[in-house]
Amino acid sequence: WPVSDGPTLFLMARMLFEIRANGLHPAEALRRAQIWLSDSTGAELGRLLRELKPKPGSPIALLAARLGVYLREERPYSAPALWAGFVYVGRQ
Repeated sequence: WPVSDGPTLFLMARMLFEIRANGLHPAEALRRAQIWLSDSTGAELGRLLRELKPKPGSPIALLAARLGVYLREERPYSAPALWAGFVYVGRQ
């Protein structure tokens, strides 16, 4: 099914973090990333994007502002439809 760029960006970045920083198998890293994303607030996600120091007016800067202001206390990516379509297929 179709997925949005915003949640996909966070999901893949967190999955890679789990693999590299914690040495997890990709399937477990994806599971943890999905849980992390569904529990994260807009304020937390906006802060992560601002740490990247995006160019003012860029899509990432606009997403950071939207998450940090309008969805500050909400969990904007908690709906499974936003991240459950990703599965790990392969061996390791």
